[in-house]
Amino acid sequence: EARAVEHLAKQLSEEWEPTLQLVLEGAIPIQPVMRVIQKLNADNIPTRFELKTEFLSGVPQRFEKDGADLMLVKDFEAPKDEYEVCELPSVHCFLVASHEHAIFSENPSKVSLEHLCDHVELNIQVSDPDSVLMNDKRVGSPRVLNLSDFHTKKEALLLGLGFGWMPGALIGQELSDARLKVIPFDQGEGFQFTPSLMHKKERPLGRTGQLFRELLVEEFQNMERDFDDGAPH
Repeated sequence: EARAVEHLAKQLSEEWEPTLQLVLEGAIPIQPVMRVIQKLNADNIPTRFELKTEFLSGVPQRFEKDGADLMLVKDFEAPKDEYEVCELPSVHCFLVASHEHAIFSENPSKVSLEHLCDHVELNIQVSDPDSVLMNDKRVGSPRVLNLSDFHTKKEALLLGLGFGWMPGALIGQELSDARLKVIPFDQGEGFQFTPSLMHKKERPLGRTGQLFRELLVEEFQNMERDFDDGAPH
């Protein structure tokens, strides 16, 4: 409590934080974050922003290690006595592969798990014995290629190396021009996850952090609405 009071007093005395550090989950679209920073810079907010991208369990690890101010994460059960949590609008994900992949060779109306298990599944895997256990969603094919991040995963998908789940906002252009196609998986070709913006209760947000949070909620709402209008069917 003493640390929290001291931190808040420091923020109030300085009005705007000199630096705001954010650790971002790489599966979460970064465009809303960039638009918020652009707005704040346009308003001549004097805070310097520092962004670091990690994946899965690497996000809370980096947040703790660096003593960052904010963490944008998915699938992390934060201790309620330690964190303030702001849930953002859900992000759509789809099971996709290259339009030239063998999965689509017979133009199937539905694809079974048995059929998918004949092909390589592309997954994100963070290997750290001390990490918080978080994995991306997977189908369960016995043939797996583990990758370190979603940008590499997208390149592998475009090359036709396999199939996998991807956030729709990261592959919007590729879906539009049909370089990637949604697999009509009979167990469901899409799902959603809810990102959360978190900070430590003992480190209350200052003026910039609070404004950043408000604007980010708005930007995610806008992104969700725009994506719904152009979502693949």
